[in-house]
Amino acid sequence: MFGADNAWDVVEEVLIRYFNERLVTSPRQRMGVTGREVLRWLAQDHILKTTRSEFEALLLEIAEYAEEWLTSAQAMGHAGRPASARVLPWEQSSPRPVRANGRANGRMPVGVSAMRAPARMPVMDEEESAY
Repeated sequence: MFGADNAWDVVEEVLIRYFNERLVTSPRQRMGVTGREVLRWLAQDHILKTTRSEFEALLLEIAEYAEEWLTSAQAMGHAGRPASARVLPWEQSSPRPVRANGRANGRMPVGVSAMRAPARMPVMDEEESAY
């Protein structure tokens, strides 16, 4: 009836014809497709696996779908973007790592790595910086 190839094209066509409204359906379409794959994965018995490594290996099957869904949701404003790009194992206001049980014995707790130095910019020659 509307000369569309799929349901999303019909939605877009109806919005334009009858409501004089343009709506970008691409992010919604991506969320629908990737969300369906995540729900299919969740319907499996993967959560019942006994070892963490086994579960994490199965989790890789939906990692890309989950990332695409989250990116689309953020682009549409349905999901917030975190203020910090990474999670730090210590307080951001303090440069020293938080010690386990308050002990300052010089040893890091298990699973906490030392603070990394910030990435450095490569030194450019005068010829390269002219561009």
